[in-house]
Amino acid sequence: MTAFEDFVNLELPRRPVMLTVANTGYDADPNAGGAPDTLKLAPIGSFYLQETPVTIYQKLTPGATGWVNVGGGAGGFLPGSVLFADPGGDLTEDNANFFWNDSLDLLRIIGSISAKGAGSNSEQFGLDAQAGGSESVAVGHLASSTQPNSIAVGTGASATGFDAIAVGNAAGASVAGVVVVGQGAIGSGSDGVAVGRITSVGFRSVAIGWNANSGSARSVAIGPSANTVAFDDAIALGSGALASANNDGQWGAASVPIDFQSYRQLALGRAGVAVNTDTVTSPQAIIGVTDTSVARTVTLQTATLTAGRVVIVKDESGLAGTNNITVATQGAETIDGAATVVISTNYGVVRLYSNGTNWFIF
Repeated sequence: MTAFEDFVNLELPRRPVMLTVANTGYDADPNAGGAPDTLKLAPIGSFYLQETPVTIYQKLTPGATGWVNVGGGAGGFLPGSVLFADPGGDLTEDNANFFWNDSLDLLRIIGSISAKGAGSNSEQFGLDAQAGGSESVAVGHLASSTQPNSIAVGTGASATGFDAIAVGNAAGASVAGVVVVGQGAIGSGSDGVAVGRITSVGFRSVAIGWNANSGSARSVAIGPSANTVAFDDAIALGSGALASANNDGQWGAASVPIDFQSYRQLALGRAGVAVNTDTVTSPQAIIGVTDTSVARTVTLQTATLTAGRVVIVKDESGLAGTNNITVATQGAETIDGAATVVISTNYGVVRLYSNGTNWFIF
């Protein structure tokens, strides 16, 4: 009989033990006639592991044949199987959804995984992740979401503001309503948005791009290293753009001032023509007729008939009183109900818009 140090105590009733193949030198059905005394005399509750095929037996009744297969058997368990008890209490495996890849040191789990955080209705996933705020989520090693409705995703990501979101390695959203995305992105101003590695955002500001900084209030920094510094209501657009004052706007690495007034003006495209033409090759809104040494015709092609389209035809030569400019349609469309309209005065002009079906003078 094998000494008791050959057994591993599993602390089950009746002094249960696990007998391993190494201890017994036997690898077959323990109820078979050739089983060693180690198995025949094992106490009730003991377990025996058969290696080929991988099968687990438990001793449930006295005697040499009191062993019952509780897992494995025909075909056995596969290497990497993670065993668990099925609804009937028997050991089973589900390698398609629950499997250990020993070569990669990887546990594969298919399906939903939920780990309740400290906050009510909160969820946390990852080593040392902490979802302390109610309705919060923390995903990643040391990720932390400590306030209600906050979300932290990424190693060391921290969402410590109400309704804040931090996504990325070491991303930090420390105030209410801020959203930061990117490694090391920091949101220290409420209701701001920072997107990009090492970005920083202030109150109701936006920073987009590597190392972009809109740390002041209501400012926008877009581009690598774009920076509104400490100026409020400022804009820095482009790589290296640097704002220099409140309400300032700078463009590009050379920090060229942005003329906001010019951006409020409307510029329409113009095409100058010296021959008979049509708008299908001139998508611009202004058709300037530069040569009226003979009569000219400008045809509005059906393909350009789009609701809201505006076309302005102008006599730039100053001779339309002698050689008229006729504006015509290509198909059945009309211009104020007519097939054509004529510019018959020097420097005359006709302004048209489309409703998607016909043209109208305005």
